[in-house]
Amino acid sequence: MKLLAWDGSGMVLVTKWLHEGHFTWPPIRDGAVHLSATQLAMLVDGLEWTRVSPKPVKQPAVVG
Repeated sequence: MKLLAWDGSGMVLVTKWLHEGHFTWPPIRDGAVHLSATQLAMLVDGLEWTRVSPKPVKQPAVVG
């Protein structure tokens, strides 16, 4: 796999070879694949990032 990624401050070129298995890619939207930092890390590690869902973050309550 060769991946060119924009992290908000610059481009990153990633090369990764799997000896077994395959990469599970997200759908292409508007000509690009959009991944969070966590999803990219899991993809590069060869993990099933599609089975992990983010935990909801509670918004702080207004103190008055």
